Amino acid sequence: MSSSPFKFITNDLVKIIGSVNIVLDIFACYMIIRHSTTAMAKYKWILLLMTQASAVTNVIVALLVFPIRINGAVGIHFQGPLPELFPLHGDVYAILFLWLAFLVMWSVEIGFAFRLYALNPAVSSTKAGLFITPVMFLCPLPFMVVVNILFYRVTGTEEQVQELIWRKGLNIHNGMAYFILVPEEITDFIVFCVCSGSFTLLLLFAISGIIIMINRMFSRKKSQMSGRTIQLHKSLLRSLIVQTCVPSLFLCLPLVLLVVVSTIQSATGDITTPFYVYLGIAPVAPLFACYSPAQIITMITVTKPYRKAVVEFMCQTMKLKRKVVPQKFRTVSSFNKATVTNHSYLPQRRCH
Repeated sequence: MSSSPFKFITNDLVKIIGSVNIVLDIFACYMIIRHSTTAMAKYKWILLLMTQASAVTNVIVALLVFPIRINGAVGIHFQGPLPELFPLHGDVYAILFLWLAFLVMWSVEIGFAFRLYALNPAVSSTKAGLFITPVMFLCPLPFMVVVNILFYRVTGTEEQVQELIWRKGLNIHNGMAYFILVPEEITDFIVFCVCSGSFTLLLLFAISGIIIMINRMFSRKKSQMSGRTIQLHKSLLRSLIVQTCVPSLFLCLPLVLLVVVSTIQSATGDITTPFYVYLGIAPVAPLFACYSPAQIITMITVTKPYRKAVVEFMCQTMKLKRKVVPQKFRTVSSFNKATVTNHSYLPQRRCH
């Protein structure tokens, strides 16, 4: 893969996704303010602030494409427009900033999941609620460990970077997005794989635990609940699972892809950067950038008040009106078995 398409996928495409995400953040703010139910009133302002914080983070991370160079198990360099403000290496504040960016994004996910309690505040006092809350707040920790491994050796000097490029024979020039996937030490590679796998397994166990706890609560209190309350709890469960699984795919899949490509290259012992490495690693940055848009789209899709508002808006935009369409049907007389063709005017369904 030539450097131009690779740079477009890893740099320009990420900026385009960031621009789309800004529009989605504004739309999410409108949905939270305008279409939150009465039971969600106490949470909507918190959600609004968290969504705005996510928008600011995406502007900095996605649109500017944070300029940083990484050595070690997995390396990546994004040339951003503000390299003077954020050095390419040797700055501990750059690492802290990236930690803060990921933490804000995870906080948005936690807020969206915690918002589900607004549908039924009594859930927070149950065992399921006490279990869900710490899981949602502890879930980012393994991912933070993975991020720490990725950016562990960011403090290398320019001389060390040039020596690494020369030693591996990489055809790299200034301003070019590139990846270095040959592990410097096998221990770094093993730790990276273990952390990535642990994050995925923890997410799976957390979702499974949530399902088990809520189902147990249903079985114990089903006789005491009304039909509406049971439907509310089922909606809570479905929304929680979907809002956790769908956006997390945009975090887990890139990590798995990084591990697979790194394993193949490490096993072959190739010190260059072959074609399959560029082909396998190119989607990683866009997938990471799609995490926040996937979070917002999932939130709007699985939350009934927001979904209903979107459907109504689409129906009004398309100006769907009741139409009368003549339809033919055949009726058979019970007396003379004669077939009569009648015309009836059946109204088509319209959106409300």
